[in-house]
Amino acid sequence: MDLVTGCMFSLDFLECITDVVFSPNPDAITVGHFYDQWLKASGAKENKIPFSLGAILGYLYCGILFTKEHWLDVLPDVDFATADEGWGISGVSFTAPNLINSASLKYVVRRIRNALGHGYFTVNVPKGLKDRSEIMTRVTLQFHDENIRDTSDTFDIELNFYQLSKFIKKFQSVIHHYVRSKTYKRSLIN
Repeated sequence: MDLVTGCMFSLDFLECITDVVFSPNPDAITVGHFYDQWLKASGAKENKIPFSLGAILGYLYCGILFTKEHWLDVLPDVDFATADEGWGISGVSFTAPNLINSASLKYVVRRIRNALGHGYFTVNVPKGLKDRSEIMTRVTLQFHDENIRDTSDTFDIELNFYQLSKFIKKFQSVIHHYVRSKTYKRSLIN
């Protein structure tokens, strides 16, 4: 529930800051004053960081679940363990007891997508997180996928937000390149 609440606060913050940015006189309010007014109007009992776990979860749903459903075939057919560093996953391991051969990037994306789609993930926020700059490297998501037809067919992986962010950006850049090339080819034909 904290994730959903955080997402709602983040979306509300973005809507309100957009109103200010595109108002006739956006310089009339300081960032600090805007934040104080927004916090008061939102009814929050404590400070809310707009870069919340809820916003990150929305990013994951859009960046992995949605993109996998439409463009999984665009992913390169490469081994997960040897994917180039641009994917942000070098050194990351996972467990999949029923996997016979090495896993492809597509396999891992499909299993992460399943975990997201079925809500089988855990956000791990370490105790003693003192600085917001640590959120990307110390907060992790653990994904678990279990095949309902064969409960021994499981998949588990843990990634920090930095790795996930880098992974999603790379996935989106591959898709973006693909979509743009198709659009460009269509415009040449017309």
